[in-house]
Amino acid sequence: MLTSSFQVIGRTCRIAFLVFTGAALLSACSDSNNSDELFPVGPPLACSDQPIGQPSKECEGGQYTITTPQDYKNAVRKFEAPAENCISPDLYVTAGAFVPESNLYADTFQYAWGNGSTNAHRYLEMNKKWGQSNDPATMIKLITAIQSFIGFGITIPSVYPTAVDAPPRAQSPSPVRVAVYTLPSGDVARVPSFESWFKALERDFQIVIPLKLGQLMIEPYTTMTKDQDVVDVFTTMTGCGGSGAYPERTWPSTGSGTDGTISSCSSEVMMAFDFVVPTTAGPAQACKVGASGCSATTEDCFQGFNENYLIPALANNTDYRQMIGPLRAALAFCQDANPFNTGLGLGYNTAANPFACTSYAKQSVSDRYTGREFIVPNELLSKLDAPQVVDFPPLNSSAACEGAGGTWYVEIGRPAGSPQCYFTVETRSVYDFLTEGYGFWD
Repeated sequence: MLTSSFQVIGRTCRIAFLVFTGAALLSACSDSNNSDELFPVGPPLACSDQPIGQPSKECEGGQYTITTPQDYKNAVRKFEAPAENCISPDLYVTAGAFVPESNLYADTFQYAWGNGSTNAHRYLEMNKKWGQSNDPATMIKLITAIQSFIGFGITIPSVYPTAVDAPPRAQSPSPVRVAVYTLPSGDVARVPSFESWFKALERDFQIVIPLKLGQLMIEPYTTMTKDQDVVDVFTTMTGCGGSGAYPERTWPSTGSGTDGTISSCSSEVMMAFDFVVPTTAGPAQACKVGASGCSATTEDCFQGFNENYLIPALANNTDYRQMIGPLRAALAFCQDANPFNTGLGLGYNTAANPFACTSYAKQSVSDRYTGREFIVPNELLSKLDAPQVVDFPPLNSSAACEGAGGTWYVEIGRPAGSPQCYFTVETRSVYDFLTEGYGFWD
C-alpha cells in the first residue's frame, strides 16, 4: 500500500497458511471454496511437503533466530529462510523512501505502512527460491512476487523491450528495497482497521467521525459475496474506478494527473476534494499525498477534507450514506490506505498469489490476502534502532547485478554512490507467471 499503489483451499495442495478473521478462513493453496475441504486427508499432490510457515521446534517459546535488522539482512544475503516462528514479531519491513536520512515513508505522510514478521518470512522464502538465479526472467518473477505481497498494484510493461538506457525506463524492473527495523520505545504499531483510522483522525487531527457514519462505511466490507473483494467495495463506494483486465489494468486510487490532482471519482468525492492545500510552491488544488508533483502532507489533506466537506456536510444533516464514499476516499488520498486496505489487519492484492499452486484463474478471492500489516509512526531512519536497508534480490554490486543478467546504472536524481540494478524485459511472455502461476513448488 504505497504511493505507487496497488485469489486456493486445496484438493491437491497442502494448506500453506491459515488465518481466521471473523467469518473468513484464508489459505494459500486451493482450487475450491468448499469448507469441507479445509483439512485435506492424505499426502499433498502438488505442494511442498513442508508447508510455508511450518513452526520450527528450534524456535518454540520465543527462541528466535532472527531478532535484529542485521540478522534479517544476513539471512537475505545468505538466501536463508528459517521458519516463520523463528523471526521476532518485533521486526517490521517497509518499502518506501530510503535515501540517506529519509523517513520510513515519503516525508509528507504522517504514518508509514509496515509489514510484520509473516510477510518478512515470505520474502525470505521467495528470495531463497529465486534470488540466486542468473536468469533475468526469474529475477523479474521474484521482484514482482514481493511487490504483490507488499501491496503494490501489479501491472506489466506496455513497451518491449524495456531497454535500460539513460536514464532507465520506469518499466525496467529493479530490486525491491525495504527497510528492516524495530520500533523505538514509545512507538506503537497499530492494526489498520477502519476503526483505528477513525481513532487516528480524532487523536491526531481532531476530526471526529460519527459512529453511524463509520459503521455505514465499514458495512460493505462485512457483507461481500464470495465473488467480491475489497477493491470492488472501494470502487463502488468511491466511484474511483480502474480500467482494463488483469494483469494489464489501472488501479482505482491512482486515478490522478501527473501533478497528483484527484480525478475520475464520483461527483460527491470530487466535491469533497475541491479545496486548496498549502504546498512548498504555494497554494494548490488538493492532491493525492505522496503522488509525484504533490507536496501536500497527510495533515494538509485531512484538514482540507474536514473543513471543506465533512464539517459542512454534518452541519447540513447530509445523509450519512452520501458521505461514505468521500470518507473512504479521504483515507486513500490522504494516507495511502489504498483500495487494498482490507480493514482487517491483513494485506490484500488482486494479483496472483505467488504461494498458490495453480493458475490465476483457479485462485479464489480469499487466496489474495497476504500477511499482517500495520501502521507505524513515519520516523526518520536515524531514530530507529539500527535499521537496515535490504534489496530483494540482494544485487548490491555491479558484478552481482551483471551476473544475474541485469544492468548496473546510477539513476539520475539518486544520491551519489547509489547505483541500482535494472532488468530488461524483452517479451510479454516474461510475465506469463502472472496468469499461469508462479510455480513456487516446482
